[in-house]
Amino acid sequence: FVYGILHDAGAVPYCAMDAFARYWGDWSDYHGSYRWVKLTVAAGHVGHVWRGEAHKAVADCYATLDVWRFLTDPDVRAVWQEKRRLAEEEREVERYVA
Repeated sequence: FVYGILHDAGAVPYCAMDAFARYWGDWSDYHGSYRWVKLTVAAGHVGHVWRGEAHKAVADCYATLDVWRFLTDPDVRAVWQEKRRLAEEEREVERYVA
């Protein structure tokens, strides 16, 4: 039903998990497409903080929204990259201190 409305309006629906699979880049020759990644893995990759239990509708919606924002908003990705860089620096320091 919703797809029909989107199609009639000229909108193109997108799938966040299909887009994340392309970002993740794990190609399957057998399927001729990128392998999908579990939502919990994708959400963890983008730094999502769960609001409730995974696999519950509302919690999964928030996780999907964060994955989508990561994929479509360069500012969100820039923040994520900076957090990753700082975490890596911290691990390096801990390695030398220990």
